[in-house]
Amino acid sequence: MRTELYRRRVTKHRIRALLREYAFIDKCDDYNQSAVEVLLIERRSERTKAGGQTEAVIQHKDRGEAEVAVQAAEFGATAVVDDPWGRELAKRYRLEYHGTIWILERLCGLELLARANLRRHLQQLIKRGIFLPLDAVNELLHRFGEKPI
Repeated sequence: MRTELYRRRVTKHRIRALLREYAFIDKCDDYNQSAVEVLLIERRSERTKAGGQTEAVIQHKDRGEAEVAVQAAEFGATAVVDDPWGRELAKRYRLEYHGTIWILERLCGLELLARANLRRHLQQLIKRGIFLPLDAVNELLHRFGEKPI
């Protein structure tokens, strides 16, 4: 997952700064990579039967979802997933899971993200191609007194 995030220099620098600044965020390098591979083999089989996406999609997008599920299970952490397959994995392994909208809501609630900036950040995520359900986005904005998108 980190490899995917570090592709863009700006993102890489932001993540490194967050890791330095917030002690409660840990890198997860030591996890069962074999379990990730097993999940990806299952996923390949599912997609082949359904005439689904390419191997490149499975190797990048689905790998991240599998890594999140495996790491959350190993470390007893909450899985942060937006993708439907990632949520399906979290449910299958009885993991607590939430998405990006939940994180933004928590950051606003803890006053680590200014409410006035919430709408702009959501728009940036959507513009970058991050899937966020528009009804949930607008519900969050409404709760914080902001205009819908």
